[in-house]
Amino acid sequence: MSDVNETTVPSKVPVFGSVGFAYREGIGKYATYLKVAWLPAVVAAAVMTLPSYVMPHLLSNDGAQDQVADTFSQFFSSEFIVALLLATVLQVLLVIPLYAVWYRQAAMGPEFALGGSKWPYGTRERRLLMASLFLFLCCVIFVAVLFAVLSTVATGALAFIVGFSAIVAYVYCIGRMIPLLVGAAVGDEVSVSESWQITQGQGWRIFFSVLVLVISSALLFALIGFIAGMGGGFVIVIFSSLFGAFGETIGRLVLDAVLAFIVILPSLAVYCCFQSGVYGRLRERLLALRDRHPA
Repeated sequence: MSDVNETTVPSKVPVFGSVGFAYREGIGKYATYLKVAWLPAVVAAAVMTLPSYVMPHLLSNDGAQDQVADTFSQFFSSEFIVALLLATVLQVLLVIPLYAVWYRQAAMGPEFALGGSKWPYGTRERRLLMASLFLFLCCVIFVAVLFAVLSTVATGALAFIVGFSAIVAYVYCIGRMIPLLVGAAVGDEVSVSESWQITQGQGWRIFFSVLVLVISSALLFALIGFIAGMGGGFVIVIFSSLFGAFGETIGRLVLDAVLAFIVILPSLAVYCCFQSGVYGRLRERLLALRDRHPA
């Protein structure tokens, strides 16, 4: 049983304790996490490497003189944005079972994970999907409003201050919505109001926990990816020299598969464990809140 199941739950979310739990579970028990959800993990790995093949075609310059400016304009083109949104929705749809299993694995233990060779997409997964789409919609609205403000109102130093403050506020708010996701996966079905209430007084602790986790995991997995990429580059060169274009394609597929299982999936496991760890330390508050205000 995971640490989150302890009957004595701290009243405060420990900044470094939450990050430590994420690494102990997500990295220390990574093989176990793959075992309980190998099919969703394989599907997630395939879906999350798809953009690396699609986006270069959407951003092709076709010999334009100013390639940087042309790429920048294409990045904000309607075709690219639509493709990016569709790819994101597809990822969310197909990665939800993996998130659900790993949330339950970290929060409740393997006997409740319901993974393995199964493809879980029941009530809890659908609720997690709705919660994820809600937060994704919030992200889209936030980005749209921020770009509108920065492009019409703020300039120079003011633009930096406004943008930085907005990002801090957004991360703070999203951090307080963590119970919304994990609660859906474990069957608690936490509302937005309940999530906000049980994280009261914990928002900045969660914020700094997220900050520590993002910085440390970015450095760790960037290093792992760089080392693997260097070795994979040699493999691609060898395959290409032996089998031509076909060999190069096979080499890239092999490299992407390796990166998926040593960078992408471990990072997802760490983030799932982090969110489950935070939720586990707040669940007693949820139960107390529901005892005081029964439905």
